[in-house]
Amino acid sequence: MSVTKSARTHATRGWQRTLRPTCAVALLLVACCASGCSHGATDEEVAKARGLTVELVGRLRNRRALSNKVALRLKEEDLRNEILAAERDELPEVSRAYGVAPDAAAARQPPMPAEAGGSQSFAAAATNAAPQDASVLDSGAPSLAEARANAARWKPLGPDNVGGRTRSIVIDPADTRRMWVGSAGGGVWLTGNGGQSYHALDDQMASLVISCMALSPTEPGTVYAGTGEDFFLTVRGPRGAGILKIKEDGSWQQLKGTGGEDFKYVNRLAVSPDGKVLLAATSNGLRRTTDEESGVWETFPEIGFRMAEVLFDPRDGSKAVAGGLEHGEVFFTEDAGKTWRAAEHQGVNWEGRVALTYARANSSIVYASIERSGPEIKDGPMGEVWVSNDGGRSYVKKATLNESDGKSPSYLGAQGRYDNLIWAGDPKDANLVVLGGFDIWRSTDGGDTLTQIGDSHRPKDLPPAAGADARLNLMHEDQHCVVSDPNYDGDKNRRVFVCNDGGVYKTEDIKAAGLDVQAGAGLWVPLNNTYAVTQFQGGGGNPATGALLGGTQDNGTLLLMPDAGPDKWAEVGHETGDGGDCAFDAGDGIIFGESPRMQIFRSLDGGKTHEYIYGIFFCANGGTCCIPAFCETEFKFCCKPNPFLIEEAGVKGKANFVAPFLVDPNEGRRILAGGLSLWRTRNADETLTDASGPQWAAIKDPLPGDAPAPISAIAVAAGDPNTVWVGHDNGDLFKTSSGADEHPNATWQKVDDNGPQVLPGRICTRIAIAPGGAGAVYVAFGEYAADNLWKSTDGGANWRPVSNGLPTVPVLSLAVHPRDTSRVYVGTALGLFSSEDGGNHWTPFGPANSAVEQLFWLGDTLVAATHGRGMFKIDLHT
Repeated sequence: MSVTKSARTHATRGWQRTLRPTCAVALLLVACCASGCSHGATDEEVAKARGLTVELVGRLRNRRALSNKVALRLKEEDLRNEILAAERDELPEVSRAYGVAPDAAAARQPPMPAEAGGSQSFAAAATNAAPQDASVLDSGAPSLAEARANAARWKPLGPDNVGGRTRSIVIDPADTRRMWVGSAGGGVWLTGNGGQSYHALDDQMASLVISCMALSPTEPGTVYAGTGEDFFLTVRGPRGAGILKIKEDGSWQQLKGTGGEDFKYVNRLAVSPDGKVLLAATSNGLRRTTDEESGVWETFPEIGFRMAEVLFDPRDGSKAVAGGLEHGEVFFTEDAGKTWRAAEHQGVNWEGRVALTYARANSSIVYASIERSGPEIKDGPMGEVWVSNDGGRSYVKKATLNESDGKSPSYLGAQGRYDNLIWAGDPKDANLVVLGGFDIWRSTDGGDTLTQIGDSHRPKDLPPAAGADARLNLMHEDQHCVVSDPNYDGDKNRRVFVCNDGGVYKTEDIKAAGLDVQAGAGLWVPLNNTYAVTQFQGGGGNPATGALLGGTQDNGTLLLMPDAGPDKWAEVGHETGDGGDCAFDAGDGIIFGESPRMQIFRSLDGGKTHEYIYGIFFCANGGTCCIPAFCETEFKFCCKPNPFLIEEAGVKGKANFVAPFLVDPNEGRRILAGGLSLWRTRNADETLTDASGPQWAAIKDPLPGDAPAPISAIAVAAGDPNTVWVGHDNGDLFKTSSGADEHPNATWQKVDDNGPQVLPGRICTRIAIAPGGAGAVYVAFGEYAADNLWKSTDGGANWRPVSNGLPTVPVLSLAVHPRDTSRVYVGTALGLFSSEDGGNHWTPFGPANSAVEQLFWLGDTLVAATHGRGMFKIDLHT
């Protein structure tokens, strides 16, 4: 989920044009090769060759980590979409259902850095076991036996060929073919053949949200897994269940004392070389234990803010370093974590996330990859490399320049809080450093100059799992971890693994990897076969054919054709980046999907190509430019006149990152989409021109007031297109009985607070209207609170909670059986639950302890689209 990478795929049918800059680009590349070009093309040369402004070239580098070298070699359609993504400047985001991030400005500020070796020391002030108060295990989650029994009834649908967001890898030193891989939503997976295939250890672990792992040095085959994901800026990620200890046989247990609030988000774990000390970097600060059986965890009140990093000196268990998540904090200890001191870094304020690594060749050297921002840094935060030569006591800045153009590479792409990694694991060369953010880079001089060694700008004609082609050594964007083979020696073995939003990648030779590698050991090879951890954010099916569709986190919108196997998922029109809601017009087989914030597209040819239908188009030959950043370039975007434009689409603050939209079940050409307003088109199949297309109208006005509260849920009654319900981010709920009218704006009735029981003022995540005129409506809500599911049988005049047996976690999806309205199904952040009595009682129903983002029917078959374990289906005929 990178900075609106989906926007990079806006180039579709109707947007093609002659590539005017092609000759200039070719001449520049030839001239560069002839002259040596030690620093590559200048910003001015790139601007002239590609028809850009110099300012825009710099913005592409800072916001999109796009070097001049890559900017010159990109296809025009890819460059156009990188520019659009840079202009919209999105940050990675998950559903607001998990809660809004605390205001960073209101958070307690970190301590000022001490002078090197100074006296500012932070000691543990408490050694009390954390209470098991509200852990996931105690929140009403299903018993393991019950969950496993129901899970066995589901059929997994993959994708087995795509992968998904992965934040950790650990490798067995006794058998390097054996690796544990931690998915951000799909749990811990194990491979015994070096990544050629995988299996999930246990789909019913207390949490499948894995952010970090660490091997026990004293118990072979034992892994510690930290759960919960908290690397987002404006929203909280899904909570975890503390620290899980996974044994050699696959059994697991939650470590004592990690079930409380302190361990909802465990961002990094470190085990001392002798196995006696376990450190945890959590979103409530650092934690330490020397006796995991007792559940006693030491806390450090002065380090009570969100921490991202902690690691031991690989040669000396008395030394460790730690880095913060949001304020640039960095600390060191010389007594195995009993006390900590703030490190010094030349008096420069480090504002963002800090990633750290010891140099394996000399552990007195510690490298830091930091996220810098401030008034002197244009176009968003950027990455810098710093180094300590005294074991982490003090740091000095490295030049951090791109070897190809002499510019700062901004390798983090303005999103270093989300993805920021650094590695210095060569046992002979302390100057060999690998960094990752948006893409992956290498330095051979300790961080002064960087070389890009992997690129994510994938040509449109490659399948999702492709490796390299003749132009680019390709890998997925958004790098989260880098791990070397335990037998890496810098000579005969230089094998390195990387995890990112696309899963797992490998190169046989980290020193040979590079953009121009076409074959051999320096290639990046995807290792995602049977690694079914794709995070769906929406889904749909075609009842007429059985085809499946799903919008994913950072892996595009995917299509599975009828009778195809789970390894045959393919992108719709090569639509990469973040997807969302999606649907079929079953009558004509038209595919509909979206990019972030209601940028709706369609495919008329079964997914081979796609075209955007929300009213913005590439206008090479005239038209009125409507996105200012493009107006002085060769890449102009124009807005169609009303009524062919969704004015709120693609605009932060006017639509949710995953904005709700649906195809009316009563009329396949009618689409309803939610921004601040409710938008409708009645002719979604209309031919596109530069001045026309589907006609859009806002049929419900935005909520009053200054604080925006976009629509977050939409429902239309099957059999009655006039009955429409919508919910908002703030919990407001409305309905109309005139939804098919020409102008129903004045007919909406607020129904969340007009009875004796008032609905929660939390984000409304889903609405389900029981079919067949039964009169029941179910409404679901987000956040970690009780009573997240409500029911009305009188059109919203009265409500009652129907959450008996559900865990106190966000409810994300709803489905009522099409032929038996007493049977109701809800997808939560902890799996699926079913009711046989209209919601009065709930039973765990599988298929995995993963968030279920969407439920939909294909006849009597229920399909569950999960956020971390792909899709599943089950036959529920009555």
